Amino acid sequence: MWHISPYELREYLQQVSVYIRNANAQVVVDIGCGLGELLRSLKGVQNRIGYDVNRNVIEAARSLGGGICFKEGSFSDVSLQQPIDFLVTLNFMHGSPEKVWRQTYHEIAEKNDIRHFVVDTLIGRENCYSLDFSKILPESYERISRMGPFRNGRYVEIYAKRDNL
Repeated sequence: MWHISPYELREYLQQVSVYIRNANAQVVVDIGCGLGELLRSLKGVQNRIGYDVNRNVIEAARSLGGGICFKEGSFSDVSLQQPIDFLVTLNFMHGSPEKVWRQTYHEIAEKNDIRHFVVDTLIGRENCYSLDFSKILPESYERISRMGPFRNGRYVEIYAKRDNL
């Protein structure tokens, strides 16, 4: 039901939005975008693309308009010709351990020129994994920022490709 939690109540999304806007990003991809609240907050970003596996959610996001490209899909569906300034994956990975996500993140990084990953980790929450993205992302990425803590022990981390530092 996180889809119905207003953007205004999710401080972590607001801070991510400020970070991305301050970086003058031109291409942002959000996997697990839901209704596209983060992408809608990035009005100055030229190319905003949201993916979600739920067709009904994508249809609802499209109906809200906003000049955003919404697609039904996930990691394996992302294949862009231009560099991706920020690839956002927030709010859905915590049901599985790092070993499940490692190949997925490595494959998307091989297929695309991703300059930054935006991820979250939950510390001290029962029934979910506290993921260490330094063990998940390719070695060519390093953490450059950590925001939080936010509600429920959430931290948001930004990883940059070393050749973009």
